[in-house]
Amino acid sequence: MSVKEIKQDQFDTAIKDHISIVDFYASWCGPCRMLAPVIEDVSKDFKNIDFFKVNIDDNEQLATKYKIKSIPTVVLFVKNEPINKFMGFMTRDAICQWIKKNTASLS
Repeated sequence: MSVKEIKQDQFDTAIKDHISIVDFYASWCGPCRMLAPVIEDVSKDFKNIDFFKVNIDDNEQLATKYKIKSIPTVVLFVKNEPINKFMGFMTRDAICQWIKKNTASLS
């Protein structure tokens, strides 16, 4: 699976009824640019999870709604509800462990 860019008007529909991971980022953010290929790679290992990215500069209302204060911020959603998040860069292994830990009870 690949990471799909979504906008404000697509957001609720995209994450509805799914387990979703959303990478809130900005194009000018160095750590965001470092994290993007890692998230893309991780998405290939989790076929049951939808991966999205949201540019906070283009979607300020979403950033405000989900209290995104620092970027990158990656949020795990289950059926439109934010369950957990992490901020900043993480390694591939750390992200995989974070996903497994936070979705273990959902399987």
